[in-house]
Amino acid sequence: MAVNLTKKRPQDASKINIHAPYEVDYWTDAFGVTKALFHAKIYQPIRV
Repeated sequence: MAVNLTKKRPQDASKINIHAPYEVDYWTDAFGVTKALFHAKIYQPIRV
């Protein structure tokens, strides 16, 4: 899927592209968290 940079919301809401600044901005606002906390949770090891 081509990325349309004129839309400032995720193209696919089931996946978060952490390398796209506009998506990180969108999701941090949506979750009400800081970018630091967002990245900390994204990179947190998964416990099984």
